[in-house]
Amino acid sequence: MNMSLSPTSGSKIDNKGILSNTWWILKINFRILPLLSIARIIGLINNYSSSLVSSFVMGILIDAVLRYASNNALRDGVVSAITIYGIYYVLRGLAAVLRNYGENLTGFKLAYEIPESMLLEKLHSLSTSSLESPEIQNKITRYRENRHVFQNMSGTLYNMIGVVVTFIIGFIPVLINFPLLALLIVVVGIPSLVMNKRFIDKLWKIGKETTVLGRRSGAMVGFLSSPSSLKEIKLLNAYTSLHKYFSEYTTTYYSKRRKAYNEWTIIDLILDLLNGGVIIFGISVIINTAINNQISIGQIAFYIAAINSIGSQLGSFTTYLAEHSGSSQRLDEMRSLLEYKDENRSNNKKILRLNAPPLLELKNVYFKYPNQTKNVLKNLNLNIQPGEKIAIVGENGAGKTTLVKLISNIYPVTIGELLVNGDNLNDIEPSSWFENMGVLYQDYNTYDDLTVLDNIALGQPDEPVNMKAVIDAAKKADAYEFINAYPNKFDQILSERYEGGIRPSTGQWQKIAIARFFYRNAPILILDEPTASIDAVAEANIFNRIYQFIENKTVIIISHRFSTVRNADRIIVMDKGEIVEQGTHKELLTLNGIYANAYNTQAKGYRD
Repeated sequence: MNMSLSPTSGSKIDNKGILSNTWWILKINFRILPLLSIARIIGLINNYSSSLVSSFVMGILIDAVLRYASNNALRDGVVSAITIYGIYYVLRGLAAVLRNYGENLTGFKLAYEIPESMLLEKLHSLSTSSLESPEIQNKITRYRENRHVFQNMSGTLYNMIGVVVTFIIGFIPVLINFPLLALLIVVVGIPSLVMNKRFIDKLWKIGKETTVLGRRSGAMVGFLSSPSSLKEIKLLNAYTSLHKYFSEYTTTYYSKRRKAYNEWTIIDLILDLLNGGVIIFGISVIINTAINNQISIGQIAFYIAAINSIGSQLGSFTTYLAEHSGSSQRLDEMRSLLEYKDENRSNNKKILRLNAPPLLELKNVYFKYPNQTKNVLKNLNLNIQPGEKIAIVGENGAGKTTLVKLISNIYPVTIGELLVNGDNLNDIEPSSWFENMGVLYQDYNTYDDLTVLDNIALGQPDEPVNMKAVIDAAKKADAYEFINAYPNKFDQILSERYEGGIRPSTGQWQKIAIARFFYRNAPILILDEPTASIDAVAEANIFNRIYQFIENKTVIIISHRFSTVRNADRIIVMDKGEIVEQGTHKELLTLNGIYANAYNTQAKGYRD
């Protein structure tokens, strides 16, 4: 019996769920891989029935030879039997070729392409608040751990089809000639089905109980194997402290599975002995029948092969069905992610088309992060006029980044309204809103497996690359000079992991990200501390271009450097999740409040 199952999470599901998942995976196979699926089924039927059919054909040949030995006039029967065997041999080889062809070509698609593409499409459709929830993170972890289920469940399904067809081929003639023996073999095989299902459920429960430990273990393995994080771990001498999370998971998971497998193996051995006794009894019945001249010598081989086939196929079926049930449980969990209804996206209907920057209004807005009880933003009221350039300042934790995440629809507001030209942002299709925004957060992405050109052109991923605009964006970002100095210029790949690749400095990466932001050329531009790794001169050049040359666009800037924000049309001062001051640089200095105090402190530091 095959007991190589490793379920990781989920809950026990009933036969209805197994049938639903079987039908779901079958539809995927025959929608995407119809001919290859048929080839696999034909090949597997041939594989499982090969010994049985061979015994039948060989029995015909033996009987023909025996008849020829007693009567020379029956020579033609031997020739016919040999011809039949030859034809069968050729067809068997052809079916084996079809099986290998189907399995080899479907393997990649079922093991990687299909499950990964479905996951990526689903994750793209989810809101950030959903993506960051523990429930969804657990589902994503289990999905990736169980991605092989598409291939495994397809395999067990095809194997079961092959086994059932072969079982029928052997069972019908035995049932007709030895009905009690046929029924006895079936009855003895039923306990294996029950016990296999029981232990699959037990392993599944173990997997679910250790999911959180597994997630933490995987994260620690990532830290302990990443060159970027190993430096600090070595300096802190933290290897042992982090490795213990890996050891805790592997020890707990292994010990629980070993206990279950020990019990399963003992019961399986007992059932195998019982099945073996029934087969031996069946062989004695067949031989006794032949002695009494009720069947021919050639038929002895077929019926012995048939009862062996019935027992073997029944055992294989129970094993495959148990595996299929385990795969179904994993698939059930995966489908729960693929079919997850995002409440934060369910009512978005309106497609937004902007020809100019919109009016943005926040009315009595409160916000708290998922699974948190404390409001990060409290009673915000703010209007941002079309084409206005505003700056948001405040201490760390004041809510600046959270505010722009609401505006960019990364999160929905908890209480209140965020209006775009009078329409509630929650009623706007997110993708259509994203198309109108260029956002650069302080934790921007570095696509180091791509070239400079690829990194910048991602600003408009659905449009043909405009090289003139790419160069212009690079110049605005103060990046053109060092890009032009690269060996391959804009075609330079940005990772030393590739031949001829280079690793940009942190400041260079930041400028490349800003170039992508400029290339985006959207009606609303948001920059959240985008120049932390850039020197003051380069930063001044970049923001001077933003203030002087970007027209007919709403610009929202978050920065701690007052030299960056002082030229904004309006400066918003936040403190503890609230707007406490707003106005121009001069107006805020006149107020002599939080902004003026922070500005004077920073200015004094520069003078000193």
